[in-house]
Parts: sequence; C-alpha cells; structure tokens
Amino acid sequence: MLHVAPTVGPDDGTSLAIVAMVRALTEQGITASVLAGMYPGVVLHPALPDNPALVHTVEMRRVFGDGIGSNIAWPRDFRLVLSKLAPTVDLVHVHGMWLYPTILGCPILRQIQKPYVISPHGSLMNGALRHGRLKKLVALALFERRNVESAKAVAVTSKPELDELRSIGFTTRALVVPLAVAPAALEFFSSGRSQEEFLARRIRTILCVSRFHSQKRLIELVGIFGELAADHREWRLRIAGPDSERGYRAKVISAATKSGFGDRIAVESALHGERLWRAYLDSDLFVLPSAFESFGLVLGEALASGMPAIATRGAPWPQLADGECGWWADTSVASLRVTIAEAMDTPPLQLFAMGKRGARIVSDHFSIAALGRRLGELYASIVD
Repeated sequence: MLHVAPTVGPDDGTSLAIVAMVRALTEQGITASVLAGMYPGVVLHPALPDNPALVHTVEMRRVFGDGIGSNIAWPRDFRLVLSKLAPTVDLVHVHGMWLYPTILGCPILRQIQKPYVISPHGSLMNGALRHGRLKKLVALALFERRNVESAKAVAVTSKPELDELRSIGFTTRALVVPLAVAPAALEFFSSGRSQEEFLARRIRTILCVSRFHSQKRLIELVGIFGELAADHREWRLRIAGPDSERGYRAKVISAATKSGFGDRIAVESALHGERLWRAYLDSDLFVLPSAFESFGLVLGEALASGMPAIATRGAPWPQLADGECGWWADTSVASLRVTIAEAMDTPPLQLFAMGKRGARIVSDHFSIAALGRRLGELYASIVD
C-alpha cells in the first residue's frame, strides 16, 4: 500500500494519523510506504520507517520565493514520482483534500487505472467547509467531487463525518475507521496513575494540547479560566502546541496577562514524545475548546493517560458522555464555561474514576491493533 500525503510532519493531526496507519499496517504484515512533500523548514515525523524504500519525498518549492505568498508551495516531480511508485503497489491511500495529493494525484491514478482510497480527515465536514467556502465549492465542482466519487472507498474517522459526507451528496462507499493512540504513548501510560498521588495533589492542572489557531478558541479558553480562577485557587491552566496562525500565540499570551491570572496560565511550545505524555500524566483535566474537530486525537491521548476530558459537540466524541469519562458540551463559549466550572468543582476521587473509564475505552476501541484490522479489511475488500 502507498500512502500519499501533503506532508508527514511531527505535529499536525493528519500526519499523526498517517504514522499510526503505517504502524498498524506493518503489525498486520502489510507493507506500507509513504509519498509526502518536504516543505521548507518542516521535518518528517521521526516515527516513520527509517527505510528509503518505504519513505519517498518530493521537494515543495515556494512559488514566490520568500516574499509575498511564500506559504504557497508546489511539489517538484510529484507526477513523475507517483507515476513510478503507484504501479508497484496494490492500492493507493490518498490523504487530505484541496492540495496536490488529490488535485494532481487522483487524475494520475485514474489514468493508470490504479484503485485508490481517500481519507478526507474532516475536510468535507461543514465546520471545515466554512473556511474558504467559495474556493472549496469551486474546487468541488471542477475536480474534487470527481476525485472523491472515483475512489473505491472513503475512509472517515467517525460517524458524524460519515453523516456529513452523505449530507453534501456523496454516495461513494464510505467506512468509519477511527484513529489510534500511539503504542509508545500507551506503553508510557501503562504504569498508570497512582490514586494516592492523584488525590494528594495540592495543585490541579487543566491541560490543552492544540495548534495555536483562532479556530481552536484558545483565547476563549484563557478568558473562561480567568473568570473561574478566583473561585478555584488550586487550579492552573497549561496550553501547549505548535504555531499554525501567525501572531495567534502572542494574542493568547496577551489574553493570559490581561486575565489577571497570568502566573497561573502557562503557554508553551509543542511537546513531543515522553515530554507530551508526561504532561498528560501531570495534569488532572483535559480541555479541547474548539467548535469543530474532525476527530481530535489528543482527546484519545488524554483519555488513555487516565484523565477525564472536555470537548464540544463539534468534536465526534460522544464517548465522553456515554462512557462517563468526561463532558461533551454544546459548542457555545457560555456552555463551555459552565462545563469547565462543573469539572473544576468535581471531587478528585470522581475525576480519577472518570479517567480510569476513559483509559479502558481507548484500550478497547482506539488501539493500533484495532486500526490495523479495520484498514486491512477495507483494503482486502478492494484488491482481493
């Protein structure tokens, strides 16, 4: 199998999903290779196979150099590389929408009659379509609808994503293939949380792991914490993640300072590996305040660590409420505030019990083994 993606970096959700898929397929005995773009200043995810026969890259050249429009890049030699690699595999799995893997890649795959699967990673959900809506609607009309409809299947990560795919008229075969928490993280968390240590904590921490982008509503989260902090003196807020919108991190820091509780709000750069997993274990409550998430893998990581989580109904995690391992709030900021206040008032013993239930849910439904089985069954139904 060949996975084609815009890039496979260390931070974004799509990249982490692809890394998990490659690992899951390898454990199922299925050879999985990757073709991805190398953007200026972006390194590939370190968990990708250290094998040049399995990881292929194309240089992403900035269209306008380092001046205006320097974020626009074009994949040098992509057509040539894909045309050489695709005939050597049974199936191609294309990731994302609106970029060269679908715009350039899908027509090539149709031309050489190579079957392909598409994972939109939430790109066709209403929350995502609202941003740059006109351009996306034009792209759908001109080529992206055909690219999706010509796929042998569409792999979505949740039932809400499937429902929204149908709501905009796509009838292509589609299957729900939830993502998985990295095995290394599960192993790190396996020692578990000590109930005695958890209950004895004098300082409680709300953790948010997210890209720094206005869509993620981090400034709103800081505002909510500022409103609640005076009545919850034992609580702190910790926000960590990569930059995704120019200047947004500075705005979050400014909001923290203006809240009057800047000494209890930490704004940090992206954490990786054991530093990230340790942050989960050191925290007491996870909050993802965004009004839209295609999946929200960080929620799975938080639950796997044994910590209850809060997300809005814009994230497809009904398990938070159904499994009594967190809160699934309405998308309004007012509702989010009420929910966070309720969580901060929840007794530590109850928080600990909720976290244990969440860890079991992840172990049962969001493991690498489960992901590998689902992908293997999907692929086999196409190529056998």
